[in-house]
Amino acid sequence: MAFISQFQRLSPPTYDGKADFMVIDDWLISMEEMFSYSGIADDQRVMIAAYQLKGLAKSWWLREKESLVAGCSWEVFKEMLLRKFLPSVERDRLMNDFLHLKQRQLTVGEYEIEFSKLSRFAPGLVSVDADRVKRFLSGLRSEVQQLTNAYGSETYAGVVEAALKVEAIETAKSRGQQMRLDKRKSVEEKKPQVPGAAPGKRGKVECSFCGRSGHPAEKCFKKAAAQRKDQVHAIQGAPRRDVSCSICKRSGHDAAQCLTKDKVCFQCGQKGHIKSRCPQFQPALPAVPLQALPPPQRVDKGKGKLNVISSEEAQAST
Repeated sequence: MAFISQFQRLSPPTYDGKADFMVIDDWLISMEEMFSYSGIADDQRVMIAAYQLKGLAKSWWLREKESLVAGCSWEVFKEMLLRKFLPSVERDRLMNDFLHLKQRQLTVGEYEIEFSKLSRFAPGLVSVDADRVKRFLSGLRSEVQQLTNAYGSETYAGVVEAALKVEAIETAKSRGQQMRLDKRKSVEEKKPQVPGAAPGKRGKVECSFCGRSGHPAEKCFKKAAAQRKDQVHAIQGAPRRDVSCSICKRSGHDAAQCLTKDKVCFQCGQKGHIKSRCPQFQPALPAVPLQALPPPQRVDKGKGKLNVISSEEAQAST
């Protein structure tokens, strides 16, 4: 037949009856792709596929077709082939996988391929296009399912196309959001790191010593005071109550540690003491205020009396 000879130019694969799901599935998929490419009609597909059977598969088909009163369709042929060369236990497992198939992390395209592959083992559940659509939608992720339903497609091909569009839109949105986040992160990373700022803080000065904002650690007055205190303690050591200084006469340190030993006296010009402790310094006695003096006492000589007269009265008496 001419259409068989024409099909053979595509070098179609053969099947020898090996009981392996992947082998059977790959052979069926390859045959269907070539049928679509060559434009082979449905009533011619079984005849061409039978020509590609070898070994056990060929013997099986020769027996089966004798029992067929009428010819079978391509879908019936596939179901008969799978029932024969795929163990019932394996078929049950694959059917269960189909019943619980969900998109999860798969893309819509990957999910559709898995759906079509496993649906071969549950032909009664998806024989009607409406049932196939319903089951396909039920396995999609909830966000994809809701948006796909909004398209209102009723055919399986239309629903798959709508789901692919929804996925493309969502992917573009996610990519745009990610680009904006990456751009914002890049801008933040390009900002100069403020010296003394806590790690991860850019543009806002925060002291790593006292934890307050507004100044870096190297300008923190608390840190500077703590450093000075540490330096004094390191030089002087802890104060000792049992030691008395011979220079300043104070306790807690000796003459070698005295801070006033290098000071110059303003009174005598010598080092080792200050003016208030200079031996040559004699402070003046404080003046007593007049108000503090007692009033003069009057002295009476017997009963004598002192009379005070004016100059006119003195001249008149002479």
